[in-house]
Amino acid sequence: MSIPYDCISLISTYLTDDDYLNYCHAFDMKPRFDNLTFWYVIRNVMKLYSLELNFRNVTKCINSPPNIWGIISEVVELSEDFIRKFKDDLNWRCILTYQKLSEEFLREFKDIVDWKLVSNYQELSESFMREFKESINWPCISLKQELSAEFILEFKDRVNWTNISALQTLSESTIRQFQDYVDWRHISSVHRLSEDFIRKFKHRVSWHAISFGQNLSEAFIREFEDFVDWEYISGKQKLSQKFIHEFKDRINWSALLMEKRNFKLPISFLEKHINYIDFKCVGFIKLSKEFTQKIGQKCILNNPKYCKEVIENYINHVGEDSILQRVCKKTGYLEVLQFS
Repeated sequence: MSIPYDCISLISTYLTDDDYLNYCHAFDMKPRFDNLTFWYVIRNVMKLYSLELNFRNVTKCINSPPNIWGIISEVVELSEDFIRKFKDDLNWRCILTYQKLSEEFLREFKDIVDWKLVSNYQELSESFMREFKESINWPCISLKQELSAEFILEFKDRVNWTNISALQTLSESTIRQFQDYVDWRHISSVHRLSEDFIRKFKHRVSWHAISFGQNLSEAFIREFEDFVDWEYISGKQKLSQKFIHEFKDRINWSALLMEKRNFKLPISFLEKHINYIDFKCVGFIKLSKEFTQKIGQKCILNNPKYCKEVIENYINHVGEDSILQRVCKKTGYLEVLQFS
């Protein structure tokens, strides 16, 4: 005895998602979106497409939001065949931003696509960029695409040199070749440069960026002591005690002592250079009790120049177990301070 179709159809209305699809398959029924929940559809778009569901009715799925096509365009990995078939329903901005498209597909829809988005988000070959040189967005190409030195040379008057300098991997020979085009501020901060190269282009590089980001030898810093930024040299370069002592009048001691690797400078070295130390750094550096006991009273309590001035000027930098807190306790200033 066969089950009446009306009964089969009625039962199907109580089923959703996998249960519903399995039921439809068992009874050779054409599935519809009415019995599929929104998130099930999103997770199984290509599976449902292969089952030949009518995606024109996708908005009828359970709990479907108004922008379901935009969500499909953004979060689902779609086949180009699917995009082609539903090109009028999908969100093309999302498609170009989140889908990986072939150059053949982009060529097919060259009159529809937003070329700025293509240039920014799609991976393009140099031959394709050459073919569509009048359509692509050159600032985006310069920023997002991987370009060879030969390609950059060919289109040197089209590329955006600020973006090229900041994001492209350029050899020193390439930088030398395009020295009149590149943005030297980005070249100095982004690219790893040899000291010989910096020496050759000393009047073009950004010495702030060089001092901050390049690894410089002490001999090189000594050679260009009037060019480098001593605040960055003090805080960012690895310096020996001998070098620090040699340039003690140029070193930025606050920057030096704020750098973690310098926290363990020997007590004898700090004692020798105590008159260079800015005591606002004390609140940020964890000092040993040995340093406090050995140097604190000698350098502050017995020196009228520091005692009251240091406490009043750097009250906001006093920290627990810092040398200033100990000074405050011994000088009677404790009652007027609020310790952090």
